[in-house]
Amino acid sequence: MRISTFFLSVFLSLTLSSCVVKPTFKSRYDEDCQMVKRHVHLSMEEVGRFGLMNCSNEECLSQFLMQVVGATILVSTTVVVSGSIAVVGNTLYWIDERGECSDKKEPSV
Repeated sequence: MRISTFFLSVFLSLTLSSCVVKPTFKSRYDEDCQMVKRHVHLSMEEVGRFGLMNCSNEECLSQFLMQVVGATILVSTTVVVSGSIAVVGNTLYWIDERGECSDKKEPSV
């Protein structure tokens, strides 16, 4: 039973990766409003893979658990921070767009 747990942890450590969520800013030109519209999108990027370095059974398990906990904290932290940036950025871009675009559009009759 211990050997299968060890191989499972080694397999998971080699296949799992640590990712971060980051905001990406995109722009496009709107012909109707004659302005550049900006949007914030979230993208996920891999920053590293788990790996076990020269360890025995107990050390491997503790290393693996620390890596899983660290990756979980990293991903959840970047989701909260990047999500907040995206919400605030998109809200500000939307307000700016409504102000500038409503002035340039002609009222419909």
